[in-house]
Amino acid sequence: MYSKTQIAEIVNKFQIDSDDMTRIKEAGKYLMPEIDGFIDQFYDWMKKHKEYQVFFVAIPKRLDRVVDLQKQHWQSFFYTLLYVEWCASR
Repeated sequence: MYSKTQIAEIVNKFQIDSDDMTRIKEAGKYLMPEIDGFIDQFYDWMKKHKEYQVFFVAIPKRLDRVVDLQKQHWQSFFYTLLYVEWCASR
């Protein structure tokens, strides 16, 4: 788990300031209501690729799980930002 000091180091390394965090959180207000459509479009595109066939066709529940995890990732990114919980989940 990351300490607050380590998180501060990450923030400083990538020059992330409070304005950046505010903009990310604000963007989430507009993007999260559309996230299902974005993810659906991504996997529609993926269906054309061999990797999709290898990882998802034989086990449809795997795709459901990956889609759910992807949604959770974006929710945590837009709403939690760089806090201990977010870093610990990475």
